[in-house]
Amino acid sequence: NVQFDYLEGRIRSRLEDRDLVNLVQIGAPDYRNPISDLRYHELSDLDRHPDKTFQTFNLRKDESLSKEDRDSLIKAHKEAEAFAKEPKGWLVLKGAYGTGKTHLAAAIAHYLANHHQEAMFLSVPDFLDELRSTFNPNSLVSMSTKFQEAKDAPVLVLDDLQTRSMTPWVREKIHQLISYRFDKKLPTVITTTETGAEMDERIQSRLKYSGFCVNLGITVPSYPGITNSKKISTQPKRT
Repeated sequence: NVQFDYLEGRIRSRLEDRDLVNLVQIGAPDYRNPISDLRYHELSDLDRHPDKTFQTFNLRKDESLSKEDRDSLIKAHKEAEAFAKEPKGWLVLKGAYGTGKTHLAAAIAHYLANHHQEAMFLSVPDFLDELRSTFNPNSLVSMSTKFQEAKDAPVLVLDDLQTRSMTPWVREKIHQLISYRFDKKLPTVITTTETGAEMDERIQSRLKYSGFCVNLGITVPSYPGITNSKKISTQPKRT
């Protein structure tokens, strides 16, 4: 029940002997729990956010927010729901930490899984750690295999994308991932605290592509109890 790339090399080579083995790939999900395979891919971090759904998202109606802030939150919630129901193009959620970006991104992935569609939810820092782990000589899977899984995901959620402090190697890998999905027009959700001026220019140029990417700035302060180190002033808009 694992991909061949994860098997020990000597076993894999025998199972791939075409003169001896008839390989049949069964792509159906577990009939006992048909959404489990879609929700919990080995690379996915969605299991860390089991309660983040559209139903549990707090629109903060009981708080004193400015009209601009409240409208930005409502707009982000509506656009996220619309994307989940019909995942096309890219959805980019920008805002300070603790404003609900990750909640909405996870809600999209949960919605798709509940409707038998595959969505891979990746925390960018953790995903990069996964790629680095393949440098270990004892790793049973190559970096290219894990990287390709993310590149080809039917719907990919990249949570907490930060380009300011990236090393050249990390910057290049993220650029490759985003360029690949952009060129193939694969549905993608990105959350970030970075404004356009702070983001890597090559990545920024793709996120601004008119008619394909929806950029939304969530301007509300952090939820009570969460430190808000920075407020993004981007107006909710379609670019």
